[in-house]
Amino acid sequence: MDANDYRYSRQTRLPEIGAAGAARLKAAHVMIVGVGALGSQVAELLCRAGIRKLTLVDPDVVDASNLQRQMLYGERDVELGLPKVAAARARLLQINSALEVDVHATEFDAAFLADTGLPADVDVLVDGLDGLDARLQLNAAAVAAGLPYVYGAALGMEGCCFTVLPGRTACLHCLLGSPALHQSQKTCAVAGVLASTIGQVATAQFTETVKLLVGRADACRPDMVYFNVWDNTHFSLPVARRSDCAVCVRGLGDSDMHAPPARGRTLCGRNALQLQVPPLAPPFAQLAARAPQDSIRSRTEYHLERLHVYQGTPYRLTFFRDGRVIVDGTRDDGLAQALLADALEAS
Repeated sequence: MDANDYRYSRQTRLPEIGAAGAARLKAAHVMIVGVGALGSQVAELLCRAGIRKLTLVDPDVVDASNLQRQMLYGERDVELGLPKVAAARARLLQINSALEVDVHATEFDAAFLADTGLPADVDVLVDGLDGLDARLQLNAAAVAAGLPYVYGAALGMEGCCFTVLPGRTACLHCLLGSPALHQSQKTCAVAGVLASTIGQVATAQFTETVKLLVGRADACRPDMVYFNVWDNTHFSLPVARRSDCAVCVRGLGDSDMHAPPARGRTLCGRNALQLQVPPLAPPFAQLAARAPQDSIRSRTEYHLERLHVYQGTPYRLTFFRDGRVIVDGTRDDGLAQALLADALEAS
């Protein structure tokens, strides 16, 4: 038996997979948007299942608060201040060196879709996001491209999973498209989340994705699966396709209905702000070259993290290639802007 066949023999023996399904998995390409709690677990499961390629998109770095539930990451990643996509890629290649991993250390938003877009050969889009606006934009992009999209969400002890098959099922906008919801979403940083909630959602997303990859879209649930891990309850919620849905019926993109979110924002659950580096500031490569070497805490091709003392207080600044900077140590926009200006002037 070929070593590769042996490696995946336990799943190939399943009648639902078989030799034909194994061949499809070996050729598959999945894009995961957000590699935090859900996305990192789905990425690892797909990596272990032997798919050909993963494309990962995430704007953040690994934080100590992630380690409770984001299984790909460890303390060393926090110490190095690594972008999640960089840490995820390194760990995934330790698990499966044959995997292709394409990473983007940036926001998923209108700018990303305009500049980079969805991969031409991608088979399935998986949602690992934690913001409704970005999720609706991913849903709209999936519908426009005719790509299956696997939505998942977890909060506290509750989780859900819903698969969108463009042209055949309801889409996420049918379910969650009310603008009022954009202002009322709780987050894990506020409400908390148990790691097993994340695990159950991620395994549901993974299973739906595998169904799609092996050519069994007919086995995907047309409704939303909901569960509570603490109460051990599990049921399905029918989701009807709205006849007036702006996305899957009228064909509008989410950016046509909502103002695109600014890349400058408060980071969920952290004493940090994300800002845009001014257009006249040095490009990323120049920032990396000009930063005092003793100030650099970590550096990859995607980011440069440095310490900067401002008015006697040390702060951590993480610059990204796409023009963002995360300022750790304050949520005061005025202070963060002054700190950034001072750091750029000193570079």
